[in-house]
Amino acid sequence: PYPPDGHVSALVFQHPGWVVVSTISENRGATQGLLDQEVLLANTNNGKVCRIGRHRTWGKAGPQGYWGEAHAVPSPSGTRVAFGSDWGGGSTADTYVIELPGYK
Repeated sequence: PYPPDGHVSALVFQHPGWVVVSTISENRGATQGLLDQEVLLANTNNGKVCRIGRHRTWGKAGPQGYWGEAHAVPSPSGTRVAFGSDWGGGSTADTYVIELPGYK
């Protein structure tokens, strides 16, 4: 199956139907496949999927293991998405935020 692993967030509270999805690749940081290491915003009502970023985590293959995976979480309005990443197998797992154009 492709992508080999990933996480689906909770719903965007103020916009029912929208969820954030993070995919994980087995490429230890390489972004070779179509959905490798992506952060996606998806509408479960109409099937629309938007690529909103890339997280570059090594996930379970990296030194931080599970804690280095990108567990993306949307803000209530869906205009910001926070996720963790070890950014290429780094020695820490840090938090990153994607701000979408609708953020004010």
